Amino acid sequence: MSGIKDEVGRDDRIFSLNNLVFKTEVLTCFNTTLSNYLRLKGIELTESEIYFICGYTSPDSSIVNVGQKRFALPYVQFDILINQLFSETNTNYELIFDQDYQFVTLNLNPDMFQNKVVMISLSTAVLTHLLFPTYPDQGTIHCIISTGLDVNSNMKISDYFNIDSTGKINIWNGEYAYDAVKEGLLGYLYIKDIDNTMIEKKRLNILNYALREFEALVYDTGIHPSGGLGFIEDLFDFYEEESGKDMVSEQRDIFRMNLMLQAKHLLFFDYTCELIIKHPIRGGNEICHSLKEMKYAWQRVVNKLLIQTLAYNKKRTVTILSEARSLISQQREVVIELIERLR
Repeated sequence: MSGIKDEVGRDDRIFSLNNLVFKTEVLTCFNTTLSNYLRLKGIELTESEIYFICGYTSPDSSIVNVGQKRFALPYVQFDILINQLFSETNTNYELIFDQDYQFVTLNLNPDMFQNKVVMISLSTAVLTHLLFPTYPDQGTIHCIISTGLDVNSNMKISDYFNIDSTGKINIWNGEYAYDAVKEGLLGYLYIKDIDNTMIEKKRLNILNYALREFEALVYDTGIHPSGGLGFIEDLFDFYEEESGKDMVSEQRDIFRMNLMLQAKHLLFFDYTCELIIKHPIRGGNEICHSLKEMKYAWQRVVNKLLIQTLAYNKKRTVTILSEARSLISQQREVVIELIERLR
C-alpha cells in the first residue's frame, strides 16, 4: 500500500487513571482514515483541510437536544461530512450510512468489498484489536479501510488510527472475518471516480472554508445566536443546573459531553494551527501559541471531567465548568481575531 503515511506526526496526549488509558482526541479516526483513503485515490488532502472543507468545526453540526432531561449527543454524521467534501464536484461514489446509526447489514453483497478499496465505519464491538474503553451502553464508531476479501472470506483491514497502551497512534494491518465485519457495519464509502480538478480547487480555497467555520463558532448560525461556542456554554449551563440530581445518569452525561468535546472541540486547535502554518496569515505564530496554550488548558478540563465519570463530586463539577467558561471566552476572542485577519 504505497503512498500511505507510515507515521502520524501529531502531539498525542493521553490521560491515564487506574491503568485505564483515555485518548483526549479520540474520533479523529474519520479525518485520518479519509485522508489516507483519498491518498490511495491520488488526492492529497491533509486532515486539517478535510476538517474545514467538511464543516467539522461548529458543535452546532452535532444533533444535541438541550431540552431533553439528559444529553443526546450522537456522533457526527459521516455521510453529511463526505457529501460536503464532494459537493460541486463530479466525483462518482457510493455512500451508505444510516443516520440513526443502525447497522446496514441487510441485503449487503460481499462483492462490494471484493478487490476494492473501501472506507468502512464500524462498531468497535466487533474490532478486537482496539484498546480504548467506552461505556457498555454507549456505542463507539471507528473508521478503517478494507482492501479486499481473500478466498476464505477474510477481509483485509488497515487501521490508521490504532491507539496503543501508551496513547501513541499506529497503523494496524490485519484481517477480520467478513461475517464479523458485516455484523458491526454502520456504513461505507466507495469512490469509483474522483474529480481531482474540483477537489484541488476546494483545497486552494481552504481559507474561505476556514473563515466559514470560524464565523459559525462565534456568530448566529441559525441555531444559536452566539454560534457554536455559545452552544457549548448553554450545555454547560444546562449540565450545572441538572448537576447532583441523579449521579448515575450524570456520570453518563459527563461521558457524552466529553465525546462532543473530544470529537469536535479539541480538534479545532491543532487543525487551525496546521492551517495557519501551511497558509500563513499575519500574526499567525502568536495566534498558534495562544491556541496551543488553550488546547492544553482544555485537555486539563476534559481530564477532570473524565475523573468525574469515575469518582463523581458535585463541587468539582462547578469548578470545572467555571474553567471551561473562561476558556470559551478566551477562544471567542482568538476566533474573532482570526476572522478579522482572513476577511
